[in-house]
Amino acid sequence: MHGVEWSKSGLPFYKRLRRLADTPRYARICDYGCGSLRIGVHYIKQHNAGCYYGLDVTRDFIDQGVELAGDILHKRRAQVGTISQDLEKAVKFDADLLFAANLVSHVHPEEIETFYANIKRIVHRPNGVILLHVVEHPFMVRYQKSGWAWPLDFFDKKMQPFQRVETDFLRYFHKAGYFMNGYILVYKRPSASVSLTKNMAHFAKDKYREHKYRRKLQLQARTQD
Repeated sequence: MHGVEWSKSGLPFYKRLRRLADTPRYARICDYGCGSLRIGVHYIKQHNAGCYYGLDVTRDFIDQGVELAGDILHKRRAQVGTISQDLEKAVKFDADLLFAANLVSHVHPEEIETFYANIKRIVHRPNGVILLHVVEHPFMVRYQKSGWAWPLDFFDKKMQPFQRVETDFLRYFHKAGYFMNGYILVYKRPSASVSLTKNMAHFAKDKYREHKYRRKLQLQARTQD
């Protein structure tokens, strides 16, 4: 696959992600399971320089993508690396949005806890967004050689304290004797700053009410005198 076909193959999924989370150009994007960068290259092109970090298990697919992308990675100061060696760098990257495409269904059950811990560490900022491409089934099933489907509430529990804010249906399909659904689940980290602002607003209102009440008592006392 040459460069044009490679980038075009990731364009439809990129557009779908952008529709679900239309981030500004300055937003920092983490592509978790970036593979050959066929989706990530569109974020690299559209976002400001230095706003992309791609991670994968091995360098094999990454190196293919680096070769196909040419010098755009250097020009846009895009960063790529492996999860085992560069996770801490990705955490310090302060991502606003992380997406995992064609990955979640291939995470082995023994690696589930590590996977969810990693992505939530990377998106540690209030209001951070995570988009997961998942395969859903009412109970956990294994299909083909390395595919796992889970119920939707399983993903919700693993993503806490993130909250699911959108469920985008992709397709309905049948494999290994099971009927399953493909979704993109959109999760958002609660905003501590918004809660604090609300609390401060309530506090200010309470103080104002208290001030009015004290003022009223003062006026009543003067009238009685």
